[in-house]
Amino acid sequence: FEQAVIELLITGPYLWIFMATFMLVFVIPLWTMMWNPVRHSLWGPPIIAVSVLAGCSIVGRLVGGVVVKRFPIRAFTLLNMFAQGLGIAALAFGESPAALLVAAACFGLTVGNLLMLQPLLMAEAFGVRDYPRIYSVANLTMTAGIAGGPLLMGMLHDLHSYLPAFLAASGASFLALGVFHAAGALPSPYAPLNEARR
Repeated sequence: FEQAVIELLITGPYLWIFMATFMLVFVIPLWTMMWNPVRHSLWGPPIIAVSVLAGCSIVGRLVGGVVVKRFPIRAFTLLNMFAQGLGIAALAFGESPAALLVAAACFGLTVGNLLMLQPLLMAEAFGVRDYPRIYSVANLTMTAGIAGGPLLMGMLHDLHSYLPAFLAASGASFLALGVFHAAGALPSPYAPLNEARR
């Protein structure tokens, strides 16, 4: 099931959408910034960092779709969660434009993968029969986090600076890593059926 989903989204009929998005959010803006005088201003590095983050998110998802076929999905998820926490922490402490771009790339590579891995993990753990109901609840909580996270980070920035805001986001990533690791191996939805057959 999970390979069929990956092939549909990454290598199947939607590949041209991924490639077009990659060109529009990464390649074209990056080439435009090379000849734009704004790159020498205060806004240059953040604009390029956002473009790098978006481009790396697409590249990460394409590469991750291939890697997850050959690598255990739980270990790959843990690795992405760890790298995401490091990438956000690096954004908090980055002093130079180069450090900012490397941190944005690290964070971007993990964002796309984690969004792709969530439905695959649920399908593997709970099977396709209960998947729609479980995914809808998980998607609701994920959407609340996507909406509430930037709000919380903005409030922390207004109260102090970007440092506590990014550290809180990094801490949330490492907390999720700890919870996911403590949950143990993914259950098989077919285990009770296999036990009954014995």
